Amino acid sequence: MKFAHEFGEVLAMSIMLEAVMRVRATRGIRMSSFHGNFFVRSTDLLAMPAVPQDTSYAIEIQIEETITSPFVVFQTAILHTTCYGQFFVFGVYRRTWSKSVDR
Repeated sequence: MKFAHEFGEVLAMSIMLEAVMRVRATRGIRMSSFHGNFFVRSTDLLAMPAVPQDTSYAIEIQIEETITSPFVVFQTAILHTTCYGQFFVFGVYRRTWSKSVDR
């Protein structure tokens, strides 16, 4: 019964097709590793053939240079095709963190 219910939800879920995701960060920070179901096209561009709504991705970052600004910014955008053939930018997300001061 549980399997039938969950399988029905998966079949009814809308899925993004042929998506690309770009991740950028403040100078001095680079994406060192990506985890999930996709192809890495370049250091900040991921290609995903299909993206269900309940999928998660993890990105490991590395600090390569001394960061002189008081905050760091991460920006992510997903460009995808719907199952109806429409092209959309799924969203541009920016996240800012304040740099902690060591005492």
